[in-house]
Amino acid sequence: MAANLEMLPKSVTQLDENRSVGDLPLVVLSASKHVSEHHLDAALSTRGEHVLVPGTGHWLQLDAPETVSAAVLRVVDQVRAQR
Repeated sequence: MAANLEMLPKSVTQLDENRSVGDLPLVVLSASKHVSEHHLDAALSTRGEHVLVPGTGHWLQLDAPETVSAAVLRVVDQVRAQR
């Protein structure tokens, strides 16, 4: 966990919110409080989706693992449908 947190500043600087990822399937999950940057992240793809997950905090994957799994499966299904 500590290594992931250490890499966060570098990861953030690598994100260029003005570039497009085309039509790649993309689901951005946000905790209960709306985060405007997440809406911008989802907009990087023409198929981007921003989902607010009620009752969650910063560690959304621990608070709502079923929501995260469902989002991953949606992306996988979309990719498979493109083949």
